Amino acid sequence: MTAATAWLGVSVVVGLLILRRIAPTLPGPLFGVIGGIVAVAIFDLRARGVAVTGPLPGGLPRPQLPAVEPAAYLGLLNDAAAIMLISFASGMLTAKSFAERNHYSVDANRELAALGLANLVSGLVHGFPITGADSRTAVNNAMGGGARRP
Repeated sequence: MTAATAWLGVSVVVGLLILRRIAPTLPGPLFGVIGGIVAVAIFDLRARGVAVTGPLPGGLPRPQLPAVEPAAYLGLLNDAAAIMLISFASGMLTAKSFAERNHYSVDANRELAALGLANLVSGLVHGFPITGADSRTAVNNAMGGGARRP
């Protein structure tokens, strides 16, 4: 990690904390991302060692099955089922905990169906697996994303 990368990260975190204190209803993470992009462009942070994604392919992805031999699908089934079970159990524990804390309900059956459909579509367009993450949920809640507003 370069010093410029560290400064950018620290600046975004400080900005999130300040924005949370002075304007808690604003989407702080969105402003953090925009601020990071602007800082990289204005200060030419890429030349100073800050890693950026670079150009992204344009257009919509074409749905297609992954390039895996048909015989390999059977071998992947056990591993995929285990990962799905652990991810779902962990996600539901987190969801129910934050739902109770923020006074809303979670339907495990709907969550499982939604995660299954989202992962099916993500797989067809070569996306990342979709699951809940405890740390992302906690950050979202800390920034006011989980609270119901009157």
